[in-house]
This record gives sequence, C-alpha cells and structure tokens, in this order.
Amino acid sequence: MNKKFLTYLMIFGVLGFFGWKIWKDWETVSTLAWHFSLFNLSIFLILLPFPFFIDVVAWHLVTRALGKKISFSKNFEIWMLSNFARYLPGGIWQYPGRVLLLSKLGISKVSGVTCLVLEALFVIFVGLSLTLLVFVSGGLNLSFESARFMSLAGLLLIVLFLCISNQKLMTKTSRLFISLTGKGQEIKSIRIPFRWVPPLILAYFFVFLLPSIMLFIMARSTVTLTFDLLPIFVGAYAASWLIGYVTFFAPAGIGVREVTLAGFLSVYVPFSVAAVVVIGLRVALFISEALGFGLAVLLSKRRP
Repeated sequence: MNKKFLTYLMIFGVLGFFGWKIWKDWETVSTLAWHFSLFNLSIFLILLPFPFFIDVVAWHLVTRALGKKISFSKNFEIWMLSNFARYLPGGIWQYPGRVLLLSKLGISKVSGVTCLVLEALFVIFVGLSLTLLVFVSGGLNLSFESARFMSLAGLLLIVLFLCISNQKLMTKTSRLFISLTGKGQEIKSIRIPFRWVPPLILAYFFVFLLPSIMLFIMARSTVTLTFDLLPIFVGAYAASWLIGYVTFFAPAGIGVREVTLAGFLSVYVPFSVAAVVVIGLRVALFISEALGFGLAVLLSKRRP
C-alpha cells in the first residue's frame, strides 16, 4: 500500500465512520438542545480568525530567532500559502513549499530546513508539556485552581525552559528528530539566543490554547460544562494534535486528530454528538485558514 492510498483511506474512513455514527444515532443528534449563548458565540467568532494567525506569529519568531530578517507580512504569505498547499494532490507540499518560498528571499535550503526543524521541536516540546501537565494532574486528582497544580505547572515550565535553552540537548533532540523523519541531515546543530526562548514558548502555548477554547465553546453548546474543565480540553487537543503530527500518512493529521478528539469528547457527550462537534471545529479551523490564505494571496498580488 502506498502513502497516497493510505491517506485517502484514512480521510474517507474517518468521514464514513463519523457519518455512520451520526446516521445511526440521528434521533439523539436531532433532538439535542444546542444552546449557543450570546457570550459563547461572540467569543467563538472573535477567535475564528486567530488560530492560524498565531501560527504565523510563532513562525515569524522562529525565523527571527535564527537570524533571518524577514518581514512579518512576508512570513505571513510564506506560512499561509505553504500551509494551504497541503490540500494539493499528494499532500506533500506544505513544508517543501515553505522552503521554496524562503529560497526566493535568498534563504538557503539548509537554513529553511533548520527553521522547520526548530518549529517542529517547539511544537513537540510545548505540546508534550501541556499534555503531561493536564493528564498527570488529572491522574493525581489535582484541582486546576489549586496551589499544587500551579506548582506543578511552574515546575514543568522551568524544566521546559531549561531543556529548550540547553544547546547540547537541543542539538541532540534535533538530530533525533532528523533521524526519525529522514529530513534535514545536512543540519549540524541548532542554536538560538537565550532571549528568544520565552516568547517562542508563549507563542506555541497559544497555538494550542486558541483552538482548544473554540473546541470547549462548541462542546458547551451541547452539554453543560464548567470552565474548570478547559485545561482538560487544552491537554486533549494538544495530545490529539501531536498524534496527528506524527501520523505521516495523513496530511496534517487530518482524520487522526478528529477520531482522537471525538473519543475524548465521548466522555462528556454521546460519540455521535462528539463527531458533530469535532467536524464543526474542523470546518471552523478551515474557515480560519481560508481567510488567512485569501489575505496572503492579496498581499502577494500587491507586491511588485
């Protein structure tokens, strides 16, 4: 089986499974009392343009940390255009496309790949930290408002900060990542100034936080959920995102993330309802991405 076949099998398999579950439990889905309050709807619409915008902010910080003086508007174009390219046939153009667009600015292939590897390392480090924080806290039955939880979060943040700031560890981790993915073998080491570590950690925290809030708001429209459950949603979204990230046969983890999230939500609502919520989130994120892509196209056309 080739990768292309597995990709389509995964996507259509997930859509088919979701469709079957929704159809089978249609009575439950159709009779569900959706209750989007004005407050929740307002927050959702305000957040809608921002999930992929914060990705661009994080990417811009990555390039700046590596000494690449690229304007924010140009980085916006590069990230949005290459990210949307993953929907092209083959599903392989997202990252090579970014390297290609960087090369048009005079950035070498090695430097471009280095930016991608550094981005991946921060995504994995921050995503794993959020996942561990939430699920370890849940396993210890810690309240998310307790001093013990805050202490655990502070300790984990310090460990994360020290790990990313340690140049030897970053180099070894990047080499491990390169050996696992088979890309970027020409990269010998990755070094960034210490001052860039805090803003990068913060940026990638928001990369996970904003879609998690949108997921939480959509789930609250189907069932009563208290805000103290929001950290659990952040951890679940981060975990599903990471699982999708390492699933190489599905473009951008499409399908894998949705199944993982629906499984998590089924703890609170019927799986068929969870499938509707997850599909709704995917549509919302696609709209956010499409808005960014459209703006990037307009910016590129305005340039000489």
